[in-house]
Amino acid sequence: MTYNLTNYDGTFLVSVANSTVCTSATSLALIGQNAVNFGLPLNENFIYLLQNFASSTPPASPIAGQIWYNSVTAVMNYYDGMEWLTLSPPYDGNAGTAQVMINQQTSITLVLSGGSIVSAISNVPINPSQFPVQPVYVGASTFQLQDFFPTGVAAGITLATIPSNSQWNTGYTFRGTATSANILATARNITIAGSATGSVLFDGSNDVVLTATLVNTLNGNIISNSNVTQIPNWFTNVFVNSNGIVTDATTLNDQDVYNAIGYTPPSIILFSGDVNGNTVSNGTTWTSNVYINTQANLTPGYYSNVYVGANGLVSSANNDNAVPTSGIILWPNLATIPSGWAVCNGQTIFLPDNTTIISPNIANSAPTGTTYIIRIV
Repeated sequence: MTYNLTNYDGTFLVSVANSTVCTSATSLALIGQNAVNFGLPLNENFIYLLQNFASSTPPASPIAGQIWYNSVTAVMNYYDGMEWLTLSPPYDGNAGTAQVMINQQTSITLVLSGGSIVSAISNVPINPSQFPVQPVYVGASTFQLQDFFPTGVAAGITLATIPSNSQWNTGYTFRGTATSANILATARNITIAGSATGSVLFDGSNDVVLTATLVNTLNGNIISNSNVTQIPNWFTNVFVNSNGIVTDATTLNDQDVYNAIGYTPPSIILFSGDVNGNTVSNGTTWTSNVYINTQANLTPGYYSNVYVGANGLVSSANNDNAVPTSGIILWPNLATIPSGWAVCNGQTIFLPDNTTIISPNIANSAPTGTTYIIRIV
């Protein structure tokens, strides 16, 4: 009689003929009806199952769900129908994962390494006051959750502190590149140096404002020659340093102008030759007082003959006849009446002593083109 063997799920595995032992279908010897000497393979099957085929190499002809203990790595493996996969225990007393009940509704998953808690995974935040008062058991080890998570557990992954190691009392850290984070573990001080100073503490939890102060800038008041100028203000002369910052400010003076044009302009303009005079400046306007040079041998007065030089100045003068100092004389109509004389036309004349006289009325008797004038003063 042939044995038609099936898998646990009912699917056909192999047919074992009468009086035979099949050793190729699986890792065990499958014994057919009326097989002789079946005791040896049967006993070996039990031993293989007890040892989970303990060996440095996997068993031959495995089937899905079969267990194999790798005697070299001391790791349990299982066959998924295609390949051998590692079957690691959740926690082996040294490393792994374990589920811990916080209360009847909440549990967390602990990740352990080196016999200590590294992190906790939770789908809800848990306050430290919600932790069990008594230590929790993970395998044969006990842990006080408050010691590893003094601020509680956040929704997500929370790294544990290490209460037994002062060198690591800040807790475990992630290594690598984080795409996002809520806060820096250690706040950093951002500092500006150089032409400006300023600093601010930044931990990533909030936006910060860094207030900068320019270095070596003008502030307060400027005191120059006992004059106080308040800042801000307008200035005509400023000093700008290599960083483009105004570090000094004054008002332009004469020397600033001389330095700018490259020479010192004259402060006095002198006149010589036919004229003389002086100049006065108020800083914006030059005023010149000019006088025509007088001739030492020429007495001011009226002359019938004058000599005009090449410079346009009268250098000498005389009269054809001496001008009388009193009496009545003929005078050209077009000539200017000399000071102290009056036309003889019967006019009333007011004298300096407030008296009056009447000049003779003889104008009609004068030759053509002339008139009579009389000395009155």
